[in-house]
Amino acid sequence: MILQKDDDEFLNKLSAFSRQDKTVVYDVMRSFIFACGLEIRKKIEDDSEGEVKITIPFLCNLFINFEDELTNKGVVSKVVMRAEPQDAIIDEINSIVGEFETITEKQLLKQMETKYRKILDISE
Repeated sequence: MILQKDDDEFLNKLSAFSRQDKTVVYDVMRSFIFACGLEIRKKIEDDSEGEVKITIPFLCNLFINFEDELTNKGVVSKVVMRAEPQDAIIDEINSIVGEFETITEKQLLKQMETKYRKILDISE
């Protein structure tokens, strides 16, 4: 699988925030694509085309619609996707817009405090 520039940059960010090696993050994202493919394959086996719902934890429910079109190049699938946000991303955005510390920031700081309590001077 070939990454585009934006993909690579975002994988670097995910790697840094999660404190996981980039190869681990890359493997998780590839596994996500594989899982999506399995859901689409299952849908095709059931009734050949239509909408597939993929839940991306904390982010959204992704709805993938596809239908086959016959072109001069053969059969090509037309793919349309839409996303419905989950509560976690809505809360995150509302905190940012309201200029509050987000739930995620609080959790990451708590993890850092626990892990580095001995070497950091963290005031309560």
